[in-house]
Amino acid sequence: MFKIESIDLYRIVTTILILATVLSVVMFFLVNQVFANGRHPGAKEVFAGPVDLYHVSVFSVVLTPVLHINVYVDQLENREPVNDAIIDISTSANDGAVITVRATAYPEPNNRLPEQIPYYIVNFPIQDVAEYENKNLFHMTVNSNLGQSRVQFPIDVKSPEGTIGIEIIGFAVIFLSGSAWLLFVRKKRSRKIIGKVLNDIHN
Repeated sequence: MFKIESIDLYRIVTTILILATVLSVVMFFLVNQVFANGRHPGAKEVFAGPVDLYHVSVFSVVLTPVLHINVYVDQLENREPVNDAIIDISTSANDGAVITVRATAYPEPNNRLPEQIPYYIVNFPIQDVAEYENKNLFHMTVNSNLGQSRVQFPIDVKSPEGTIGIEIIGFAVIFLSGSAWLLFVRKKRSRKIIGKVLNDIHN
């Protein structure tokens, strides 16, 4: 009869592939959770800097049919987040009319945990991205108990480019390569087992 090798490469590779698959799934859900309500993959910083008594950071990304904008507002003096800001962002429509959208605070003040950093979300409806490519100047007004400030910034409105995380690509390569190698090893091992069994029968 044949002997079982002390180092079973088949089991080792199987374990590695299972762990890699589990890790890739965990990474996928973690990435989705991180970007679900905050900055999305592909979001670009379109403005960052002092605005009177505030420090403001603005990120945007096209998520058809909306232009998704996230705004982070801190006190300029101590960089503490501003929790009570009222933010309005406006831009011009094709017919020249001004479209103004008020930001929604997230997390909601009543449901916000002490460790959560508040930010503000604005969603502009965009049915046709091409219609907005030349209308990219946005005006923002920030109101809080510190006072009112205004700032304008450009946003290059373009269709989002497909992006795949390098982690997902890496795990896919590992999984596919490992699967192919595992299949080869398994077939080779099966042939050896069959050969030894036949030899034992003949002997």
